[in-house]
Amino acid sequence: MNIVWWNGPSFRHTMHIPPQEMEIGCNFIQNHRPVRHVCAFDRQCVERIKNKADVKFWTRASVVNDRYPHFKHLQSKTNYYDSGTLALAVAIQYCEGPVYLVGCDWGETNSSIYDKLYTWRAQRPGKQTTAKCKLIEHMSKQIELIFVHDRPKDYFGSQVKWIKIADFLDLAL
Repeated sequence: MNIVWWNGPSFRHTMHIPPQEMEIGCNFIQNHRPVRHVCAFDRQCVERIKNKADVKFWTRASVVNDRYPHFKHLQSKTNYYDSGTLALAVAIQYCEGPVYLVGCDWGETNSSIYDKLYTWRAQRPGKQTTAKCKLIEHMSKQIELIFVHDRPKDYFGSQVKWIKIADFLDLAL
């Protein structure tokens, strides 16, 4: 199974599953799960995430520097706007077959399970934008995306599929 882990509170319902074939996570994911790829968009996150053997670390070009050589720029034909859409761009390049996206709570909350670690932020940034929704709709034409959530949304277009958390757990356990 291919999984992209975002950091919305619904992540907590699934984080106990066994390791899967391909796992890509955002920001401080390694605090909860070992993954093969870690994506961080903000310079402040890159500064705080330590290197780990057998993990690939990705960020945007303007953040790559000699102080954090484990982070590489993901060269992609698809733009990305944050760690989550960067993780989907990584999935496009590294995953074969469907990609399950866990922890997307857009439209319900802007909270992250790592809010306490984002000490440089004065407030939570908005997660859902029209540009990001259109980007995900575009990405769903390149890979099969299946969002894991108990309350499906309609803002990504008809290409994106949804699965309830319990059904995802049945597949993953």
